[in-house]
Parts: sequence; C-alpha cells; structure tokens
Amino acid sequence: MRFDKSMLDQIRSVSLALENCEDFEIAADDILDFRTSEIRMGAGYNGENEVDDGCLVISKRAFKNLSSAATEEYADGTTGLDYDPEEVFYLYNRLIDYCDICQVYVKFKDGKDILFFVPYDPLESRKLGGGGRFI
Repeated sequence: MRFDKSMLDQIRSVSLALENCEDFEIAADDILDFRTSEIRMGAGYNGENEVDDGCLVISKRAFKNLSSAATEEYADGTTGLDYDPEEVFYLYNRLIDYCDICQVYVKFKDGKDILFFVPYDPLESRKLGGGGRFI
C-alpha cells in the first residue's frame, strides 16, 4: 500500500509523532498533498510498518497547530501553556529546529487507521539546518 493525492478525500486526519512523544494532529482540510513510497507492512524490527520516503504538504494554518505537550495536563493540573508561550508549541517552530518525525498515524473517515514509521536521523537535522525529511 502507498498513499497518493487521490486518497485525500478518504482521510480524516494525519498525526505526526515526534521522537520525544509529542504529537501534532493535522485535519484533512489542512492537507494539500500526501504521498508515500510503498508501506512495508510488518517490516520493522518489532513488526512495525515502515515507509522510506514521502511528502506531506500542509496549509499555512496547520503550521500553527499546537503540540500535544501544550495541552496535556501534568500531575499538578498545569499544562505546557502555563510555563511557555503558545508559539513555543507550534508545529512550525518544532520543524524548524528538529528533524524528528518518527511516526505518521493516518486516520480514515471510515474509522480505520494506519500507523507507519519513517526514517529518523538526528545528524541529518544538524547537517541540513533543521526541518523534517518527511514534511
């Protein structure tokens, strides 16, 4: 299986999971294009689905999506927004500084979901000046 632009009408949202377990969910309305190489089902060391290459083009509005770390509550009832300004948690700022998208979780309108892992190389982030290889 692989994703291409013709499948956009079937997708409800795409979540990007980062190496530090933060999550950014992008609604289908903000996805302009989405393509992957063949998804190798169960090919990973622990049976994970893997993809070697892909492209996700999102709207400008989506770059202001907040990280899950902004709103998830700590044990004391506070959230990340109690400690840092909102812009710290924008997807845009995260992608500028790091290349650590490690999982893509596609949620379909029919209720089915598919999760796959993408290549992650922290050295590539520094070498290329930041930004995600998948985005």
